[in-house]
Amino acid sequence: MSGTVNCSFCGSPYRVPAELAGQEVSCPNCGQVGTAPGVAQPAAGPVVAEPAEGLASPYYGPATSYPLPLGGGRSYAMRPHRGATILVLGILGFVICFILGIIAWSMGNTDLLLMRKGAMDPSGRSLTEAGRLCGMICAILNLIWFAFVVLYVFGGFALMGR
Repeated sequence: MSGTVNCSFCGSPYRVPAELAGQEVSCPNCGQVGTAPGVAQPAAGPVVAEPAEGLASPYYGPATSYPLPLGGGRSYAMRPHRGATILVLGILGFVICFILGIIAWSMGNTDLLLMRKGAMDPSGRSLTEAGRLCGMICAILNLIWFAFVVLYVFGGFALMGR
């Protein structure tokens, strides 16, 4: 029989099987190791507990089943990728407003950094890179367009003054 326990570090609820009572378990949300409540049994080492069904993390959305490293440093579950959102923003930057392209460029840089560090789901890397590239092209083309407009306006005024 398993019971639901709240992590003493992040407060996230997770399910601990009865056979792990008294052993060290790792929170599936934050990765902190703690002792499961109950009668102590001989432990073979820290074990990753399963997230409770239907329960979501207050920080990263739904609980994920990614493996969590045990031991040194702060561990946490991977964030879901935002590749589709970044790609849509990059494309809309061309169509609607170049500011959306700048936002896609910035979000893409942040997400690719998190993917390299292992804090974000890497399955959306190609979408994120494509959206970031669209945002970069959009922002650079709009900067060139703005420069031509400024030169045209000031060049036109200079010719009128002669």
